[in-house]
Amino acid sequence: MIAASAYRSDRMMNGWFPEKLFRYRGTTSKHFDEELEQLRDNRVWLNFLDTQNDPFEGCVSHRVGTYDEFTSKHRELRDLLAKEFPGFELLPETISEQDFNICNIQSPLFHETVRQQAVVASFSKGWQSTLMWGHYADAFKGICLQFTASPTAGVEGPPFFPVQYWKEEPPEFSSFDFFVQTRVAVSLSGLTESEQRTTIANLAYEKIKVAATSKSYDWVYEEEVRMASFLGVPGYYQVPGMKLTGVIFGPRVEAPTYSRVMNALGEGIDYFRMDLRANAYGYVLFPITTPAKQAFL
Repeated sequence: MIAASAYRSDRMMNGWFPEKLFRYRGTTSKHFDEELEQLRDNRVWLNFLDTQNDPFEGCVSHRVGTYDEFTSKHRELRDLLAKEFPGFELLPETISEQDFNICNIQSPLFHETVRQQAVVASFSKGWQSTLMWGHYADAFKGICLQFTASPTAGVEGPPFFPVQYWKEEPPEFSSFDFFVQTRVAVSLSGLTESEQRTTIANLAYEKIKVAATSKSYDWVYEEEVRMASFLGVPGYYQVPGMKLTGVIFGPRVEAPTYSRVMNALGEGIDYFRMDLRANAYGYVLFPITTPAKQAFL
């Protein structure tokens, strides 16, 4: 039996969280100046999954179980909730065969629920990926933002989740998962996202979180960590527990981009110029010193 605490989502304290995260960005978007302005306040843009470049975003593997399996899981979960969360009537006492059949029909639509409720921002664990620079930083004409864990950073933004990579099939989503998600979700009206992360609401959203942070193993090179909100509201959000501490300029960045970024973000962070490593496939970073910064500011 799964303990209800397993559904809680604050994973920043579970030991896996890296000291630094990186965010590859192009500089040619019409929204780039707005993005730089928001970065001064340590905010990044979260958007719906269908704006990502992977057509399988939010996908799950649907499994149809038997009515006996369905009712057995229901009894087990209802008993668990009654012990750990007295007073919460999140599941009915019994499940009819009609409920079971409706869930089997409707659960394949869960994919659309994920796409409507999950908004994400993508980070990576490293800055040296040739593919990431090529795909997400204007073919090395862009930048890579460096965020560093900080005890003085705010913690109110949407939490981070490491992306899970699946080799053959997406994560499983059963008819019972759909039933729990839809029935428990009825209790969520009026709850803030912070309250959702600290109440039984996590139970309803666990599968959405898994679906929104799962990708094919083809993408494993990205080493992705996602900031994710499940309220269905795209926008700029505070980065929790981390501060913007550096900007790495790609080897093809032109002088106007240096000036544009440094003037927007100021002198409070570190700047680096990335060059190709001599006689090898790789990269080296050179700090941009204060005198050199002044040339762009």
